[in-house]
Amino acid sequence: MHHLDMDNAFLALTTQLFQTSVLEPLKPLYYSGKACEFASLSLQYLYRLKEPIHRSLSQREKNSLNQAKAILMAEMDTPPKLEILASRVGLNTRKLTLGFRQLFGDSVYGWLQEYRLQTTYNMLLNQDISVSSVAYSIGYTPAHFSVAFRKRFSLLPGDVRRASVRA
Repeated sequence: MHHLDMDNAFLALTTQLFQTSVLEPLKPLYYSGKACEFASLSLQYLYRLKEPIHRSLSQREKNSLNQAKAILMAEMDTPPKLEILASRVGLNTRKLTLGFRQLFGDSVYGWLQEYRLQTTYNMLLNQDISVSSVAYSIGYTPAHFSVAFRKRFSLLPGDVRRASVRA
């Protein structure tokens, strides 16, 4: 068992448990809710213990990560493998992946997929290009593109095209 330091949330929960004015027939429901709240607070506390402590990135690392981002933007249709990207910007793969998540809030390829989908959304909205051409321009096949696009935006690429034509 891990020792938990009592913080204000735990103390407030304990006080609420022992100083409740809930009617007797409703107490089982009240206590089950408080048990869930206690479990949630405990898991949140334990999760925070496991979060890696990020050291601050050096200016050189930030420059390398921004360079990696620029490469991904320029080569989004055929992005380099992680090892090659890391080598091109002068980082090892671990520093690239951890630093990218720290600086940009997502994994390298998670960020790339979001960038690709945002780019295609804007292309469909603002340019007169077929959905297939848009898909190929960012390195997707039309079928895979439609699935990814729908998962991200909850609508099909053609729906964006039709909306932009009507406007």
